Amino acid sequence: MADRAEERALLHEVADAVGALMEFWGFKRVMGRIWTTLYLNEDPLSAAELCERLEISTGAASMTLGELEHWGVVRRSRKPGDRREYFEAETDIWKMVSRVLRDRELAQVQRALDAFDRARSGLAQKIPPGEQSRTLRMIDRIGKLADLARETGKHPVDAWLDLVGADGLDVEFLAGLLNTDEQVVGDLIVHPLTLITLSDAGAHLSLMCDAGYSSTLLGKWVRGLRRLPLEAAVKRLTDDPARAYRIPGRGRLAPGYWADVAIFDPATVDALPVEWVSDLPAGEPRFVSRARGVEWSLVNGRPVLERGRVVEQPAGARPGRVLRRFDA
Repeated sequence: MADRAEERALLHEVADAVGALMEFWGFKRVMGRIWTTLYLNEDPLSAAELCERLEISTGAASMTLGELEHWGVVRRSRKPGDRREYFEAETDIWKMVSRVLRDRELAQVQRALDAFDRARSGLAQKIPPGEQSRTLRMIDRIGKLADLARETGKHPVDAWLDLVGADGLDVEFLAGLLNTDEQVVGDLIVHPLTLITLSDAGAHLSLMCDAGYSSTLLGKWVRGLRRLPLEAAVKRLTDDPARAYRIPGRGRLAPGYWADVAIFDPATVDALPVEWVSDLPAGEPRFVSRARGVEWSLVNGRPVLERGRVVEQPAGARPGRVLRRFDA
């Protein structure tokens, strides 16, 4: 038969295990440890007793007990003749789990609704010239998502999966995996040690297309968010990469340099939403990114874009050349 010390050690191990499980579900580990200790104890415990048993601070115990009370899984109690407050756990485990998950899910739904409302309001206030029809369609679609979330009370992921099922799985998703915090990205863009450029060379044609990064810099970060002046942005896109990669005769409009020139309208330039096209061999699909507000583009002095339209040229006659020489 286990003595008191051994029993406490075993219960401590159980509390740690539940804490780890709670952490896996997205809660704080200490929440699981405190609830388990109260659940396994026959009598209510005070905050001081919890601190002693779990070796946690008074502040951590007080804050966590408050959170557990908010979720309705811990309640306060009194003992006759004792002025201290005691705590006991909700003993119906599945009632507790369903209540917590339901409340957390509803909170997530509300956060999604807030995001939908902000997006609709922001789009409605800043409709670009000539983009009213497209922007209004986007606002309408966001509104339908908000309606779906309100009507079903579902987690946004569940709502999305319902949409996928309704379309027979014929749906593509774009996910923001990296650098989704605008404030942080803006700080990176203006940092003097950051180089604005792009890699991949078309390695993920059917998964993403970031070719519009230069137009996005000029439209969103310069004109829209005003994180850097236009002149500085142009330098970040031209001279800075040429100097960093030691490419001779490029990146500047200067005598003796190759005439690589882009002519754009600062008031309208921006990247358009990526498009899904099927123009590869055998009809395979890919994403493409187009721009607005870019009128002319010259490579080595010859137009490849005239009045916003691509100049079709046969292979072998195009002005671009593979760069093979770099400065030391």
